Amino acid sequence: MAAAAGEMERTHGRGRLPDREEDVAVMKQTIRIEPITLSWTKWHDWTTLRRRSNSPGGVVITTASGVYQVRCVKSSEPIYIGCTKRLWRRLKVLLRGKHKPGFKILKSHRPSTLQVRWAETKRPACIEEELLDRFVREYKRRPRYNSFHRATRDATS
Repeated sequence: MAAAAGEMERTHGRGRLPDREEDVAVMKQTIRIEPITLSWTKWHDWTTLRRRSNSPGGVVITTASGVYQVRCVKSSEPIYIGCTKRLWRRLKVLLRGKHKPGFKILKSHRPSTLQVRWAETKRPACIEEELLDRFVREYKRRPRYNSFHRATRDATS
């Protein structure tokens, strides 16, 4: 089925790439994303989070999706920013060093010198990207344990 002039051919509800340069203009969109307010938890000591939530001093970690940050006690600057569909599961893996950034962090820092905080959101990847972009704009580099991020190129250009 051929597309009418100025329309994009559709296949199974998904658009295909444009064949001609003039088709590109038809595909342009402006997307406005509403502001998202994060409610961050307080900073929790890494060692406290390793305890079971039902033990004395244990912390209950939500199972919701969200973003999280890791920092050294002596600094206000995050050394890692991450996102996940299930905060409880990711933080559990991170704290045990079974997640690559967690392994690298524990290789360089004692757990007693680390803190973690998190915020629930239904759009964790979007928020993580924004947090990383803001970090790069402020510090002109990415957090120490984050892998390469698009924003790093933008800040150094």
